[in-house]
Amino acid sequence: MFGNLNYLDGNFNRIEGNLNILTGNINTVVGSGNEVNGNRNNINNGTLNSVIGSANFIINGSANNVQGRSNTVINGNLNAVNGSRNNFSGDRNRANGNSNNVRGTGNTANGNRNNLLGWLNTITGNANTAIGIANTIVGTNNTAVGIANTASGSNNIVSGNGNTASGVQNVVIGNENYASGVQNFVNGQQNIVNGSQNMVFGMSSLPSSVTSLSSMSTASSSINMNSFTGSQNIINGRQNIIIGSQNGIVGNNNGVAGSGNLVLSGNQNTLVGSGNSLNGNLNSIIGSGNSVDGNRNIVVGESNSFVGANNTVLGSGNTFQGRQNNIIGSNNELVGNNNLVLGSTNDLVGHTNRVVGSSNTVAGNNNFVLGNSNSVISSRNNFVIGSSNLSTDSNMVLSGFLNIWRDKMI
Repeated sequence: MFGNLNYLDGNFNRIEGNLNILTGNINTVVGSGNEVNGNRNNINNGTLNSVIGSANFIINGSANNVQGRSNTVINGNLNAVNGSRNNFSGDRNRANGNSNNVRGTGNTANGNRNNLLGWLNTITGNANTAIGIANTIVGTNNTAVGIANTASGSNNIVSGNGNTASGVQNVVIGNENYASGVQNFVNGQQNIVNGSQNMVFGMSSLPSSVTSLSSMSTASSSINMNSFTGSQNIINGRQNIIIGSQNGIVGNNNGVAGSGNLVLSGNQNTLVGSGNSLNGNLNSIIGSGNSVDGNRNIVVGESNSFVGANNTVLGSGNTFQGRQNNIIGSNNELVGNNNLVLGSTNDLVGHTNRVVGSSNTVAGNNNFVLGNSNSVISSRNNFVIGSSNLSTDSNMVLSGFLNIWRDKMI
């Protein structure tokens, strides 16, 4: 014993310093104001440390509080340890458990076999790792690297800033992303994913500029096996794929590539382009600004709008309602079924009509019109070739100009 005002109670103890209190056996204290109660503890160059237990080790530290056994504090101050086989380096760290490794300042570990490196990280659970600043982990086998990340559950990996992963086996990389569920992968910024086996690449799965999202009341929930690549996309469904930005899907097995496209409700649709809107199943759209409500339609072009099923449209600005119609051209209007229109600005109401040309008006069934500016009104079974003809019922007009035919005149 070397020093002044030390208190010693036990055997084979060693004290160097002043105002130390030692109770137990085979302890070593070098420093001042330390208090040791137990066996085989070692304080080397320490001040105002408190040790209760056995086989604890403090080197170059002050005001540490250690309870348990086989704990180590090296170059640390104001640390609090309660457990066994914990290793500390730094200041103001806390551990309640066993086999935790803590390096840095202000970290807290509640559990076993956790690793903390940095500042102000908090872990509650077992076998977790936090590296960085102000990360929070609750659960088992989670990893958080970066700043202000949160992981809860098991086997999640979070890397970046302000990310949240909740569930099982999620991987989140980037900034301010949120993933909840099972086996999701997110890489980007401000994405939100709830569900299982989704893949997201890009920025923000909540498109701020898509006004129709109010109708997608449960958007970004119950998502499964989807894939995002791009920015500001949103999915509510399963097995969907998005490549692009500001797209939205409600449904299953849809594929979207481009920007500003919406599948408001439907399954197995394909959209390629921009600003398209779709409600239905098994539709294919290539182009921009098209609006489709129905099933099994094919659209290639721009600004087409229709309601129906099994229709094919190639062109722009066409508007129609019906089934099994085929339109090639622009600015045609059609109401009916099984019609064929080739041209522009034609107006057709009826079924099984064939119109080739421009500015023709047809109201009826089973009519054939080839030319421009012809009118077939409230009639059927007319055959008109030419321009500016008017026919009413079951007429044939060939190469006419400004002709008027009525009631089966040929």
